[in-house]
Order: sequence, then structure tokens, then C-alpha cells
Amino acid sequence: MLVGSTGRVELGSRPGTDPHS
Repeated sequence: MLVGSTGRVELGSRPGTDPHS
């Protein structure tokens, strides 16, 4: 997992983005 710029924990390969949106 990684924390994007939105401050949420995300599953994805691109930090700072929200793959769940």
C-alpha cells in the first residue's frame, strides 16, 4: 500500500493518485 497526496491509503502503482475514484 502507499499513501497518496490526498493522505489516504491507496492500492496502486501511482502515488498521489486515487485508483478507486
